Amino acid sequence: MNHTSLKGRPYRRGEIDPQVALVFGSILVLLVAFAFLLFSGDGGYGGKLLLVVRSNIGFWVMITVAVAFGVYRKVTNPDRFHWHELPVQLAVSVVSLILLFCLFFSTSANLTDTEIWNGHVTGAEYREPWTELVKERYCPGHGSGENRRTCSGCKTRTHRVHHSPSWEVATTVSSLSVDSQVYRNVVGHFGNERKVYLHHSNQVSHGDGNKFETSFDPSRAEVVPASSPRAFVNYLQASESVKKVRGHGQLFPELIRPYPEVYTGRFGYLEIDRVVDAGVGLPAAWKRNVDRALEEALVQLGHRKQVNVVVYAAKTADQTFAYALDQAWNKGKKNDVIVVLGLDQFPKVSFVHVMAWTKVEQFPINLRNRILDLPDLRDGKALASAIVEEISKPAAEGGFERSPMSDLEYLIADIELQWWAQCLIVLLGGAASWGTSSFLIRNDL
Repeated sequence: MNHTSLKGRPYRRGEIDPQVALVFGSILVLLVAFAFLLFSGDGGYGGKLLLVVRSNIGFWVMITVAVAFGVYRKVTNPDRFHWHELPVQLAVSVVSLILLFCLFFSTSANLTDTEIWNGHVTGAEYREPWTELVKERYCPGHGSGENRRTCSGCKTRTHRVHHSPSWEVATTVSSLSVDSQVYRNVVGHFGNERKVYLHHSNQVSHGDGNKFETSFDPSRAEVVPASSPRAFVNYLQASESVKKVRGHGQLFPELIRPYPEVYTGRFGYLEIDRVVDAGVGLPAAWKRNVDRALEEALVQLGHRKQVNVVVYAAKTADQTFAYALDQAWNKGKKNDVIVVLGLDQFPKVSFVHVMAWTKVEQFPINLRNRILDLPDLRDGKALASAIVEEISKPAAEGGFERSPMSDLEYLIADIELQWWAQCLIVLLGGAASWGTSSFLIRNDL
């Protein structure tokens, strides 16, 4: 008995259409890739997200339903749905479910958060525009496949492709695209630039297409601190039980400020304000001194200790504010050291509270006492030095050591998807499973 392939060519029963084989081969490759990610290590954003997915009971319920549906298809269509087609149907179901669960957990479960990584600018480069002459062979008419490749009427045509200029700043924590002015700012600060002649195949423009670069030389220029936001999976802020404990109310709303964000400055998207002023009216010079001293220290500490520092000054003598900020900011990010200062009358300190995810219980106590021992906070550099020195100590001496998010993995079972996301997963995952099995039955491989 003959059947019809995707291209309309008749083929015998048991013969696999090359087009169908290509489709299913691609599906199997995707399955192997996703399975490798799913059962490999839990490091990184993707690994932790997959850990949440495979720890969710709903995911395994849907997998069980997909297996049951495949068996049902075999029982109800014994002549047209074969046992060797069942793995293909399951492959599509598993890949679809992984994608759907990852998508909705990362977008609707409040799992995704960002932390700040710190380093410094290492250099910048500018690539000139250039034009490339591209040649391609084409066959006019309606030939396809082998007919197109062997057509005696094939011709060659050429067209020009313009490659636009690009500017990039490199740091120890990231690389970012910038504009020409930012590049010139980096060149002016570093005080050096060199031209690199590049060769491009098929280039037809003349005198362009080269590269200019500048690099940091500590003997000639001051270091340029760089901060970069990085996504991570935050089990704490997604936990339903933690949300219930924190409640919906908020104390001191007039003193709660948003968490600092990276913004674009003179050298690109790598600036951040490390001093938060909540009603104190801190002197501008004091804030600059603290901010600059912390940034210079984090050039090295940011990598060695994996730490980010924020100083939060609030105009209050009520220490309850510290716990209100703890609730509003979810205790900060997993690499944060947040120094909360009660400054009812600057520069006299009313209280000090340290927020940090660390197993070193003595660290926040030592840092708090170190700041309280200062006569006052008139000298911003002295405050920054006290913070940096306490963080820099070895953990055995009470210094900072970041706690990994894996310490909170016990909260994973408490992370839930919203009802509408669960409904969409059921509908879309079911449609993928049903559509694949129907396709296999219709083609009768």
